[in-house]
Amino acid sequence: MAQDDDNFGLPDLNFKPLEPKKQTPPPPPPPAKMEKKPVAPPTASRVQTAGPIKAIPKPGSKVEEKSNTSVIIGIAVPILLLVGGYFGYLYLYKKPKEKAAIEAAIAKEAADKLKKEQDEAARLAKLKEEEEAKLRTVAEAKPVIGTTEMLTAPTGRFYVIVASSVDDDLLADETQRMSAKGVSTKIIPPFGKWKYFRLTISDHDTFALAQSNADEAKAQYPGGTWVLRY
Repeated sequence: MAQDDDNFGLPDLNFKPLEPKKQTPPPPPPPAKMEKKPVAPPTASRVQTAGPIKAIPKPGSKVEEKSNTSVIIGIAVPILLLVGGYFGYLYLYKKPKEKAAIEAAIAKEAADKLKKEQDEAARLAKLKEEEEAKLRTVAEAKPVIGTTEMLTAPTGRFYVIVASSVDDDLLADETQRMSAKGVSTKIIPPFGKWKYFRLTISDHDTFALAQSNADEAKAQYPGGTWVLRY
C-alpha cells in the first residue's frame, strides 16, 4: 500500500524521451535525357579489340601511302647520313691527306735529286779546278836537269844500282836520258874482280835504307835494282 501512496492513487504512467524528428531527404533530380546516337554497324574496316578501335587503312589509300612513305624515309635517312658521312670523310679528310703526303714525297724526292746533282756538279768542278791547277803547275815549273858524276874512289856508302855495263859509253847514253827527266846519277868504275861500270840513282848510310829505296824504284827500271857497297 505504500506504493499506492506514492502514486497518490493515480495510475502508473510510462514516460519516453522525445526523439528528434527525422528529416526527409530531398527527392533525387530526374535523370537527364540522353540522346541516342546511331551506332554504325561494324564493317570489315573496323576491328573490335579490348582497346580503342583503330582503322586499318585500305590498300592504296592515302593513309597507307603516308605510312609507307614514313617507313621509307625512316630507312633512307640513316643510309643517306652514313653515305654522306663516308664521302665527306673520303673527300674532305682522307683524299686531301693522301694528296698532301704524295706531294710532300714528290717534293722531297725532287729536293734530294737537286742536292745530288749539285753535289755532283761541285765535285766535278773541284776535280776540274784541281786538274787545271796541276796543269798550270806543270806548265809554270822549270825543267829540272839531273847531274852525272863519275866516282874515283870508294866511299864506304851503299848505292842503289839500276844498270851495269863493260862500256861506260853505254851508261853515258843512259845518264843523259835520265838527266833529262831530272834524275841525278853517279857511275861507279870497275873495282876488285868486277870489270863493270855501274849506274846508281842514290846512296845511303845503311844497307836497310838503300834496300828500301831500291824496292820503291824497282817498278821504274825494267832491268831491276840492287844494292852495292862501294
